[in-house]
Amino acid sequence: MRSLLIQSAQNALNQRDSPWHKWGWKLLMRKHRHEAAAAVARKITVAVWHLLMGHFTPLVQATDHLRAKLLRLATVIGKDSLKALGFADREAFVTAQIKTIQLSP
Repeated sequence: MRSLLIQSAQNALNQRDSPWHKWGWKLLMRKHRHEAAAAVARKITVAVWHLLMGHFTPLVQATDHLRAKLLRLATVIGKDSLKALGFADREAFVTAQIKTIQLSP
């Protein structure tokens, strides 16, 4: 999990449209790249924790990018596991997840 968070943070530092890019680059000017990536990873972790606890709802639109990522996730989960979770197919899984993201309190 730690390595995935660090990879996500490094990717965020490289993506100009990332919400953590500007903050991370300001920190990068003062610290080493690895320290800045670790700080961004911590910010990502805290944001995910708040999201899971229901403290805020991100303003996420059902973009093609989000839909593609959810479809890939559904593929990794597999047909049998999706059916065990109560989804008829990948598209039902994607639709339910997007609805959950957009309607969370």
